[in-house]
Amino acid sequence: MPELNDDIFDVSEIVEKLLYPFRLLIKNYKASFIAVSISAVLSVLLYYALPATYSASFIVKVNEKNDSYYANMLLDLIQLTKDGDYSGLAKELKMLESEVNLLRKISIEVIYKTRGTDSSEAVIVGLYKKTYGNFESIQSGILKYLEDNEHYANIRKKRLTNLGNLKLKLNRDMQEIDSVKKIVINNITPKSGISASIVYNVPLDPFRAYEVNMQRYREQMNLILQKELPNSFELIKPCVASKKPISPNLSWIFLILMPIALITCMFYLHFKSSRSENNL
Repeated sequence: MPELNDDIFDVSEIVEKLLYPFRLLIKNYKASFIAVSISAVLSVLLYYALPATYSASFIVKVNEKNDSYYANMLLDLIQLTKDGDYSGLAKELKMLESEVNLLRKISIEVIYKTRGTDSSEAVIVGLYKKTYGNFESIQSGILKYLEDNEHYANIRKKRLTNLGNLKLKLNRDMQEIDSVKKIVINNITPKSGISASIVYNVPLDPFRAYEVNMQRYREQMNLILQKELPNSFELIKPCVASKKPISPNLSWIFLILMPIALITCMFYLHFKSSRSENNL
């Protein structure tokens, strides 16, 4: 007589065990309905009992290329919020503690110029509070916290100095170009006996002189724009907060409680069924 292999599984028995909980719940549909109803009621109670959380976010553009020191500064704010050190947070943001003690969390998401590089272009700062409102004040406090840092203050000072020096150089270049333009104009028409206009034995090209002049003019306009925006950070999207809280979420609460209620009901029905069989 051939021996049976212990490694052979009875598929029908496995399927039966897997389907047993569902059959048990369907067979006792009234108890299952009561479990779902209880989970729905508890979900509603928890929805109104749990504290609400409101959120807002703003986007800050970083004007300093290849400088990510600001990320460490923001991480310090995140850690202070996690630790519940609202006095320290208020000190860093130069705000009252009562203005920041309802802040639940700060998050950041760095936007990179291209994938696979460390060159950041902007950062999304998320704010999560226990109450609605006062997001703009915290936003202003964070921007001031970044700008007033000694590191970026020194960079801003050096940039303004460099812009001033560049302005002097451009002014000198513009004056030299104006002088060359006068020479070009005086030499556009050849004199008698001369085949072409010559300055220092080099033919003058008026179109090239015009291009150089326009290039210096564009540089001058760009310089004026940079002097008008001396800050290291630029707010490109201010806080926009919805009056509807992001949490608690009634749907998610119900989706968590309903399986728990059904599993609890299943164990109850299983033990009840086992006890009835043992009594018989």
